[in-house]
Amino acid sequence: MNRTDRNKVLFLISFWILAAVFIIIYEWSVLRFEGVPFDLPIVLSIGLLITFLSAGLIAFLEIRYLSRMFRKKSFLYALLVKSSFYLFNIIIFNSLVIMLVSAFKQEGFKLDRQVWIHYTDYVISWRMFTGILFWAGCVFLALFVLGVAEKFGQGVLVNFLLGKYHRPREESRLFLIMDLNSSTTYAEKLGHIKYSEMIQDCFYDLTKIISNTEAQIYQYVGDEVVLTWKQNADIKYKDCLNVFFRYQTMMKTKSAYYTKRYGMIPKFKAGSELGMVTVAEVGEIKKELAYHGNPLNTASRLCKRCNEFDSSILVSENVMNELKKQNGFSNYKPTAQLRLKGKMRPLIVYSINDYIQNS
Repeated sequence: MNRTDRNKVLFLISFWILAAVFIIIYEWSVLRFEGVPFDLPIVLSIGLLITFLSAGLIAFLEIRYLSRMFRKKSFLYALLVKSSFYLFNIIIFNSLVIMLVSAFKQEGFKLDRQVWIHYTDYVISWRMFTGILFWAGCVFLALFVLGVAEKFGQGVLVNFLLGKYHRPREESRLFLIMDLNSSTTYAEKLGHIKYSEMIQDCFYDLTKIISNTEAQIYQYVGDEVVLTWKQNADIKYKDCLNVFFRYQTMMKTKSAYYTKRYGMIPKFKAGSELGMVTVAEVGEIKKELAYHGNPLNTASRLCKRCNEFDSSILVSENVMNELKKQNGFSNYKPTAQLRLKGKMRPLIVYSINDYIQNS
């Protein structure tokens, strides 16, 4: 299970448990006010246990099957269908809670006729109706939040809600820009629709690679994707750049699929730079996070010049220095000194053509 899936599971289980506690406390307070007996400890214990199990099952189905099934469906369609399916499961588990609580009240824990009478009374009561409405709202809200979080990217939704980048702020970041090689040739051969479908497949496979890392997808620009990592004490520069080589390996393992469907195996090139950038929330009608600074521009230029040096990925001297500090190797030699427009001094760059190993 990758990092993104673990976060989904944690969110769904936590959300369901909090919702269960709320509805149980609500029913207890209402029934207590009406003078109806309500064994809070038993209901709470059984309710939370069943909620944990049902939430775990729902989370498993979400990450293992449903997310893939609805990947190419509209957001609204996926939201409505999955909400209906989850609500059906929750009603079943909720019924199980009612019957178990009733059975516990019987001497010797019996699932007898009295249990079914109690359950029937519950089904035709206001508690069943309000419970369905409550859980329907919870299911819809949880899936909506997950869907919106996917649209924004890892960690971005939380930053928007907290207003972290409402005012511009500086951050030290590593950028890795990946671009499809020979994109014009691919587009002419496949046509616009088939070409776009290939790009969708490429970026879907890339997501599988980066979902277990701290990478954020900054943006997709045509057939280019910009990945970024915040520089901190935990960052592993080798692992960040190896995302590119892991992706290349995945594309080789899926060569039969791409050859059969598109008649070719897409190949990417990449450029990487690090440094201080400004991060700000921009836009009025459509808001998004924007990074401004030399590192992003430099990474883009390095990516574009990979073919000049027959290189899969070009990195700056800044990136190579950090790699040397962390991994202790010195077998990489400068590939070239590039004079980039707008820069006073030439930029020393390094070519990397295979997985980065420790020395």
